Amino acid sequence: MVAAFLLGWRVGPLARVFHERISHESLIAALRDADPIARWTSLGGALRKLRPLTLPVALAAYEEDLPVLGETELRMLGAASAQVDPETGLDRLLAWSIPAKGETAAVELIQAWARREPHAASRAVDAVTDRALRESLTRSLITGWARSGDPSVANHLAQMPFGKQRTLLSNALVGVYFQERGPDGLMHWVESLPDDADAFKQTVFEHACRLLANEDPRVAVHWAERHTGRLYARGATRAVAIGWARRDGSASLEWLLRHSPGEERDEAVEAAFRRWSSSDAAAAQRWLETQDGNGGLDSAREVAATKLLPTSPELAMEWVDRIVGETRRWTVATQLVPRWLRTNPSAARAWLAGSDLPADMRSGIARAARKERRPEARAALPSPAS
Repeated sequence: MVAAFLLGWRVGPLARVFHERISHESLIAALRDADPIARWTSLGGALRKLRPLTLPVALAAYEEDLPVLGETELRMLGAASAQVDPETGLDRLLAWSIPAKGETAAVELIQAWARREPHAASRAVDAVTDRALRESLTRSLITGWARSGDPSVANHLAQMPFGKQRTLLSNALVGVYFQERGPDGLMHWVESLPDDADAFKQTVFEHACRLLANEDPRVAVHWAERHTGRLYARGATRAVAIGWARRDGSASLEWLLRHSPGEERDEAVEAAFRRWSSSDAAAAQRWLETQDGNGGLDSAREVAATKLLPTSPELAMEWVDRIVGETRRWTVATQLVPRWLRTNPSAARAWLAGSDLPADMRSGIARAARKERRPEARAALPSPAS
């Protein structure tokens, strides 16, 4: 609805600026129309008449009905404000008595503003003092900036400090380019980035691999293999496997099993199986059951065991028993059994007694469990004064 509204925006002849006035009454009538389609149609028609001088009128009408306004109405106002006076609109929206409503409209305003004037929108976002709000607006900024056609958005992101926020924003940029430019355009853009020391190219390369693998695994595999050995392609195998697992988990894991054993493959297997399990755990576990004895899938068995422990600890420990590598099996057991001891001590002790864990490990787990229980037991005792 908001996209259609933006596409329909027209600035008519000068005469229309004076003759087509937006009024408080017309906006209130539109906002209170019980039919959502009629409401959005009327509202869109009214907001297309918005001019800098009448923006306060629109804002006042919205503020009158603010508690009951929905997301679509708010986003339409944000988009309209960006067309006529984004600075005034942003200041007013961020001062609303219901901050969440103001943020919803401001997010749309920033995205629309960034499509036209990304650097001005960026300065406005940088001036926001609330950190959480600034991060929310920054995500919208990058999406709009990416759609503006201004290539400096990549430089803007590359100069940000490395961390979760930059990764999220870089992923958003890659997603927009994938939508707008397609696989070939995305790959060409990533390859055109300079090799860097702060991992920006690695971040976008990995996310591009995930998106390409979900679209066409063969294209993603070929592209990743072409860049083997480059620093920015270090996580490519894992990224392809995750993207591929979204559409075909078993094919992704079978592809990984053809790679040389090692830590990189183990991490990719773990990530791919975790991704598959997040969408269809039952199917992932059924397939894994057919792979008993294949040590290359031990990291997947660890994922299965860990996920099942809170709800089905006995089944979780069956997966532990299926781990082929002795060292990994023992390590996983020492991580999971203490948690089981807290919820069902007798069952956990029975499993521990029959396990192949070395005696010193079993003793260590038991000692740790006793130490955990002692403070609880002391806390349960009555105080001497009672």
